[in-house]
Order: sequence, then structure tokens, then C-alpha cells
Amino acid sequence: MKKFNIFLLFNIISVLVYGQLTVQNGFTAQQLGNTLAGSNLSVTNATISGSTIQSGTFQFAGSGFPLSSGVILSTGNIFDCPGPNTGNTSTDNGYPGNPLLDAIAGSTTYDAVQFKFDFTVQSNSVEFKYIFASEEYNEFVGSSYNDVFAFFISGPGITGEENIALIPGTTTPVAINNVNLGSYWQYYNDNESSTTNIEFDGFTTVFTATKMNLIPCQTYTLKLIIAVAGDGVYESGVFHHANS
Repeated sequence: MKKFNIFLLFNIISVLVYGQLTVQNGFTAQQLGNTLAGSNLSVTNATISGSTIQSGTFQFAGSGFPLSSGVILSTGNIFDCPGPNTGNTSTDNGYPGNPLLDAIAGSTTYDAVQFKFDFTVQSNSVEFKYIFASEEYNEFVGSSYNDVFAFFISGPGITGEENIALIPGTTTPVAINNVNLGSYWQYYNDNESSTTNIEFDGFTTVFTATKMNLIPCQTYTLKLIIAVAGDGVYESGVFHHANS
């Protein structure tokens, strides 16, 4: 049975600085969409689910973590994310999971955060850079606690919703059981010895979610969803590179 920590709900913009990672919340979904998309995409109809402590922006200064700034989503509390790693930090927000991620994880998910927005492309392709991280590493690899992240795109020329958050060169989704010390290890960073000044026990290398053959000047919809699987604790997070 996993333990959980009581959390404080911040109703105003708050900032926490610890070492090299800074996180901040209190932004609207539209502001986060503009931060993520940069000048090449026009973002509209942005929405985000979950608690206000589950989303915000981040900045990282120093070495060991290759993304310097962007948008952070967490199944727990983004203010848990700055290091050093103390091991198994957890916030259970008591929110439901997501059925799309249930299917990927192979178990019931909890505390899902869905960041959704429409965007109009100026070219025939789009890409976003991100890092997936989790406190489930390394002890829960291979279990039902298969935390997962997905990046669904839909719109003209696309059948249904296509997940473009995949391990490079594969059709394999990004999840605890799919990328770790034993599986696709070349894309995994073990942080249990706190070599990088963030809280998570492990994190991926920079992945790029890419979709080609889009129709210029058409509008598409993106859903960025992360959830914890098996129960609501031992959080996972995803760092999205600003202007990527």
C-alpha cells in the first residue's frame, strides 16, 4: 500500500525555487498554450483539467537536465518536483483517470491531467519536445503502476485520435513499463542517486512528438494527457519544452 502526503491548494500564483528547478502555477490554459506553442502556431480553445497545483511553467538552470523552460504537468503537485531527489514524494489529488490512458497502461488510471487546445498550422508538420519523469521508477517497473503519458492529435486527414508520444522509431507509447533501465534503456536516465537536481527517480531523454503530412492553414486539436496507474500516488510528470 503506497503512502500519500497531504497537499496544500494554492489559489494564487506561487513560486518555489529549490536548486536548479523553478516551478510556477496560476496560469490560464491559454497562457500555457502560448508558452508551449511559440510564434509558429496559433492556439485557441485551450482547456486544462485537474487541480491548479498540477500544471504550470518550469525553468531549469545548470547541467543534467536538457530542457531549460516550458510547461509542466504532474499527476501530483508540481511543487514536489524540484530536487534534490528524496525518493517517493507523492500527492494524491483524488481525481479520476482517463479511459484513453487506461487502455495504454493496462490498468485503471488516476489523477489525470488533460491539457487540450486547437492550433492552426502554417506548414505540413508539427513537433513538440518533452521529457517524461516519474517517482514509480525503478521499483515499480513491470507492475500495474504503469504511469503513462500520451499526446493525441486529431483533425483534417487524421482518422480518430492519433497518439504521437512514442518511443523513437517505434509505435510503443511512453510509459513506465516501456522505457526504463531494462527496456529502451538508451532513452532513460536513472536519478535515484540524485545526479540531476529534480525530485523524480527517473526520467526519459528528450523525446520529440512529431506529426507529418498536415494540411497548412487547417486547424487541429491536441490533447496532452498524463496519469498515474494502479493507484493515485507516487506521481509522474511531463516537461514540455517552451516554443518547441
